[in-house]
Formats: sequence, C-alpha cells, structure tokens
Amino acid sequence: YVSTRVTGGRIAGAKKRMQQHAALLQRIEQRSGVPPQIVVAIWGLETDFGPADMGKRPVIKTLATLAHDCR
Repeated sequence: YVSTRVTGGRIAGAKKRMQQHAALLQRIEQRSGVPPQIVVAIWGLETDFGPADMGKRPVIKTLATLAHDCR
C-alpha cells in the first residue's frame, strides 16, 4: 500500500504544504496536539492536496465501497 500511495510527487507536495502553511499547522498542533506532519500526511493521502476531481464522486456509493472494502 505505502509503495503505491507515498510517491515522490506526494512527498514533494507535502514538503511544499508544510512550508506554505507552517503557521496554520502550528496553531492546529497547539489546539489539537496533532503534529503538522500527521495533518499533512492525512491531507495528502486523502485528497492528494486537492486535485481537480474532488467533489465529483458520489458520496454514498464511495462510502459504501470503502465500508465494504475495509480500507
């Protein structure tokens, strides 16, 4: 799983977001206790940092698939 999801491009995107949003990520950590690296890792894996196809998938069907597939 990791070898197909954690790509060089995604790592580069994460580093870029860490720099761009350092102040916000620091505030998130202060409020929630969640380190910036974890927030950015989840952001990258779940949205690929917001590609153009976001919002075009049917929510119910997608959630049903994820529930069945146990991802």
